Amino acid sequence: LRLRVEGQTALIAYAGDAHTVVPLTDDVATVENLLVSLSPEMMPVFGSNPDHALTLAHELFDNANVLQGRILMITDGVDLLSDVSRHRTTAYPISVLGIGTSSGGAIPLDRLRQPGRTLRTQEGNQIIAQLDEVRLKEVADLGFGRYQEAQVGDDDINALLSTPLPS
Repeated sequence: LRLRVEGQTALIAYAGDAHTVVPLTDDVATVENLLVSLSPEMMPVFGSNPDHALTLAHELFDNANVLQGRILMITDGVDLLSDVSRHRTTAYPISVLGIGTSSGGAIPLDRLRQPGRTLRTQEGNQIIAQLDEVRLKEVADLGFGRYQEAQVGDDDINALLSTPLPS
């Protein structure tokens, strides 16, 4: 967020469902303050359904009369390419920041209030998040965006923020 130079930013959280946390705003301090309150267990539906999140993103653009803008998905994987391909347009390129490792790992819950606990299914099975770089690169290509694996430093974000918009 601190690397954003101009324009507006919105925040949408998604798992099996999606919710607008912050509508389009130029107040990045508000977005930053709300980021710390996000946690995997707060999502009412397990899963990874970017279709609804992308629908919300386009609604935010439409409601604000924004004719072009960048969408950044931060995720470890996408199950169905059609969840993204139906939203593809050069006016709103979809870039992806891949989080995690290919070997995967458990999703920790709030470390302060629930140390050592991990996200589990309703049946009690531990959920393992596994980075699917091949699929995420495909998602970014389909969405006219770019893919970067999360790294220490700002190179990943700088590359994604420079995703070209139509002239």
